[in-house]
Amino acid sequence: LASLASQAPPLLHLHLCGGCIEHPSTLDFSVRGLCLPELRDLVVENWPLKTGVFEQRTFPKLQSLQITFPFDDEPDTPDDWDAFNVALPELTALVLEQPGTVKPAELKASTQACPKLEYFCLYKVDVDKISMVLPNARRVWLHRMDDLKQASFFAPCLDEIRFQDCELSRVNILKRAPPNCHFGGEPSNFVVDLTNSFVPQRLIQELREHPRVSYVVLPSDDDDLTEEEEEQGSPGKRFSVGSFVKPTAMMTRDQLEFSCGLERFGRGLGVTVRQKAQEARSVTSQQMARILAWGAQVVYAWWDVKVSDDATELARRAGVPVRLWDAVTERAREGRADDPFSCMAYDMRRRLKDACA
Repeated sequence: LASLASQAPPLLHLHLCGGCIEHPSTLDFSVRGLCLPELRDLVVENWPLKTGVFEQRTFPKLQSLQITFPFDDEPDTPDDWDAFNVALPELTALVLEQPGTVKPAELKASTQACPKLEYFCLYKVDVDKISMVLPNARRVWLHRMDDLKQASFFAPCLDEIRFQDCELSRVNILKRAPPNCHFGGEPSNFVVDLTNSFVPQRLIQELREHPRVSYVVLPSDDDDLTEEEEEQGSPGKRFSVGSFVKPTAMMTRDQLEFSCGLERFGRGLGVTVRQKAQEARSVTSQQMARILAWGAQVVYAWWDVKVSDDATELARRAGVPVRLWDAVTERAREGRADDPFSCMAYDMRRRLKDACA
């Protein structure tokens, strides 16, 4: 580390991977006098760490920190670090994947000490509760937090928070900024993703009714229809429509229905219409696989959403058409239709009628 710190010109990006090294030596970034003055990005992967302390005196300009599986449970290698603290005022992205021991109070203190964080991701961090102070965060992802029961956060700029494969009983969305945390704007609306999580129906309803929550992705596909909706169409007469929309224009199912009226149109045909909206800027094959697994019979990519070639091919092999905004709304651009939304509604209704023919 000392030789890396003295390198000229100074390092801007550093990725340390010990996966192919037998018994890599333990790294210690807390050594007195160590400084990487210009480093912007640091990734430590499969490499044991003496301590989980990352401070400004060592990394004065660090913007992105990712710690991935530092301990492998192999003989003669460390299986934990001796402390944890992240205090980096310039940090905008923090990812911790199955790190060493982290206490809830240490996590909260670290979010407070990194006020510029925009992306915060935890994977397999063993805590039963978490409190986060994230005045500038846009995206938060908590994945495989098997012991997590309670989450509390102040995040006035949030676009999405994802609780994936978690077992939650309580989520507290703080309205007031904690001491020494300043935010004077209007709080944003955001999406809550509960994919594959075990949560009580009470919590789902609380999140749906919260004024800042624009949309809730349900834990499993079985939750997408209520009992009342199941009774609206006879067995076998269902039509499932998947939509990908930009995060900044995230549309709820109710908004889709207001724009296109497809569920109402389906009821007139004796068909139950299911709709699912997912956010994306460029649809990946994984995202496409997820919406196909949900049962989409047609997929729409709304305005300014791209679809990768792999995702398109995956849908083609599944026999599911992918309708792109530019192609569907061409008539509106040429003046042969009133507006793009009427083009989308017309296309959806035509495909619903064809599917029921």
